[in-house]
Amino acid sequence: MVVQKRLKRRNEKVAASYVENALKHRTIQAFRDLSTAHCAHCRQDALRKFMDLKRRLRKMENTTQVRSKSLPPPSTSTSKVTDTPKFTKSPQVTETPTVTRSIPQSPPQKTPAKAASESFKLSKKRSISETEPADAKVEKQTKKSRKEDPQSGKPGAHSPKDANRQSATEKKSTPVVTQQKDPKPESKPTKVRKEEPSSHKASRSSLVPTAKVSQSWPASIGKQKVKGLSNPSQWCYRRSVLQSLIAVPQLFNVLDESHRSCPKQGKCVTCAMRQLLISYHTSPGNVGAQLGALDGAIRATGKSSDPRWSAVGHTQEDSHDFLQYLLGTFEKAKGIHKDQFASLFRIKHKISWTCDGCKKVHTHSDPPGFSLSLPIPKLSGTVNLTNCLDTYHREPNVIIRCDKCKKNVKRTRIFQLDNAPDVLPIQLMRFGYGPRGSTKNKQHVDYPDELDLSPWAVDRSRPSKYRLQAIVAHSGSLKFGHYIAYVRSADGIKEISDSSVQSSSAKEWRRPTSGFDPYILVYIKQ
Repeated sequence: MVVQKRLKRRNEKVAASYVENALKHRTIQAFRDLSTAHCAHCRQDALRKFMDLKRRLRKMENTTQVRSKSLPPPSTSTSKVTDTPKFTKSPQVTETPTVTRSIPQSPPQKTPAKAASESFKLSKKRSISETEPADAKVEKQTKKSRKEDPQSGKPGAHSPKDANRQSATEKKSTPVVTQQKDPKPESKPTKVRKEEPSSHKASRSSLVPTAKVSQSWPASIGKQKVKGLSNPSQWCYRRSVLQSLIAVPQLFNVLDESHRSCPKQGKCVTCAMRQLLISYHTSPGNVGAQLGALDGAIRATGKSSDPRWSAVGHTQEDSHDFLQYLLGTFEKAKGIHKDQFASLFRIKHKISWTCDGCKKVHTHSDPPGFSLSLPIPKLSGTVNLTNCLDTYHREPNVIIRCDKCKKNVKRTRIFQLDNAPDVLPIQLMRFGYGPRGSTKNKQHVDYPDELDLSPWAVDRSRPSKYRLQAIVAHSGSLKFGHYIAYVRSADGIKEISDSSVQSSSAKEWRRPTSGFDPYILVYIKQ
C-alpha cells in the first residue's frame, strides 16, 4: 500500500514536470514576442503576457517544491525495490549523492562559447523583470530542485545542454577523488588556480572582435554609382529597403570581410546579399541575376528561418518588417561576429522610473533592437523629429507595480539611449486607429540632415552625431500603395523607384513630393 501511494505521487510529479516545461516554452515565446514588439502598445501587451506567464511559472515551481518536500524518504530495503519493476533504477539514484558531493571540490569549467551564451540568456531574462532578486531566486530554486529530483533524468525534464553539463561534471569528478587520495601533490590545485585566469582572458579575446568596421567604401569599388532594381510584381517594399542598405558602406564591409564561406549553396540569404552588393558596385550587368538569387533564397528559407519571413509570395508587405528580417538574418549568419554586428546595428535603451511613495529608483535594460520606432505626436503646429524623440523617450501615465511598497500607481517611465549604433534606422509610425479602423497618419515630420542623440543618451559625453544617408518613403494607404527610396551618393541625391533612377534636389530630400511620406530614415554615425 505504501509503495502504491509513493508510485502515485511520483507519477503526479512527472506529469507536473511536463506541464511546467510547456509553461516554460510559452514563457520563452512570450519573451521573443516582447523583444520583437514595434510600438509601445504592443510592448505593453507583450510585457503583460510575459509577466503573467512568469508568475504562473513561479507559482507552479513553488508548488512542486512543496510536494517534493512532503514525499516520504525512499526505503533502503532491497526487497521492496525488486518487487516493483519501475524502481529498478534506484541503485543509480543512490549513486548520485557521491557525484554531487564532488562538485564543490572542483567546479566544472565552461567553454567560452557556452559561458557567453548562458550570460547572454541571463541578461535577457533580467532585462524584462522589474523585480530581479525574486526572479533570480526562483531560477536558483529551480536548478536546485532539478539536481535533487530523482525523476529529472526522464525525457522532457532536462534539455540536451543539461545532459552535457552532467556528463562533463561526472568526467571531472573522478580526477578530484584521485587528487584527494594522493597526500603529496598539494601544488596541483595551485596550478589549476593559476591557469583559470588565462582561460578567461582567452575567452574574452575570442568573443570581442578587435577590428572595427570601416565607415568608408573600399578602394576597389571606386566612385559609387546608383542603379535601379527590377520589380517583378509587388515587391517595391523589398527594393526600397535594399536600396537603403546598399547605400550603407558598413554593411558592405562587414559582409565582405566576415561571410566569405558558407556551406549553404543557394539557400543563404546573407550569401545572396553579399553577392548582390559586390555585383551592384563592381559588375552592373550581373545585378539582375544576383537579385533573383536573393529572392530565391528568401523564398526557400523565409518560412523556416529565425527570424521568420512568411511573405514569400508577390504580396504587399511592410518595408520596416522586411528590414528587421534582413538584419536579424545577417546577424545569425556564419562568420558574423555578434558583438561587432551589434555595435553596427543594435540600439539599446536603459529604462528607469521612480516610485513616488518609497522613492525607490527602478532601472532595467530594454531588449536591444535594430531601429527606433518613433510615434508621431498630435501637435497643433509643425511636428519635427525632436518632438518624436521626446515622445518616445518619455512615457507618462504607465501603471507599474513597485516591488518595495507593493502599490500600482501611474508613473512616468524614462528611456535613455545606452548604446548608439553606427547605423540607425528610424521608423516613423504612420499607422493609427480611428473610428473606421486602422488608418495612415500622413502628418509631415521635419527631420534634420544631421542628428545629435546626446540629449537622450545615458552618457552625453559619447559621440552620437549622425548624418542622413537614405530614406524610404510611402504613398497610398495601409492596404495598398508604393514605396520609393532616396539615397545619398557620390553623384548627389538620387530618387529610386524600382528600376527608375533620377536625380533629386535638396528640397525633395528634406520633404518628398508627389504624395510620398517618409517612413524610414537611415542615419549613419559621423
